Amino acid sequence: MEEKKIICITCPLGCDIVVRGEGKKVVSIEGHTCKRGETYASDEFLAPVRILTSSVKVTGARSPLVPVRSRTPIPKDMLLQCVEKLRTLELKAPVGLYDVVVPDILDTGVDIVTSTAVESIK
Repeated sequence: MEEKKIICITCPLGCDIVVRGEGKKVVSIEGHTCKRGETYASDEFLAPVRILTSSVKVTGARSPLVPVRSRTPIPKDMLLQCVEKLRTLELKAPVGLYDVVVPDILDTGVDIVTSTAVESIK
């Protein structure tokens, strides 16, 4: 049986939660004080996800980079592969806020979007 210790981040309490499971099945969850903590711990044990934040090169602007993020969380085990994909990109200014940089990155179903607008050098 696998055991994973998780600090819950869904509220300021930061409960220390212990999840035990076998394969893709949760057997027990202990230490949570609310239903949100139980759900978070179960999800983190079975399929952890994270919001990806990074930057992409941009030409024709005052700044050489534009910040980007995933529109929704990405499976944690795919983060590095997604960053490698972003490293190969180069955008051309102007770039709008929330422009889609990479639709459906690596077939995750998640779009990568800009976090700020970048104007062209005039």
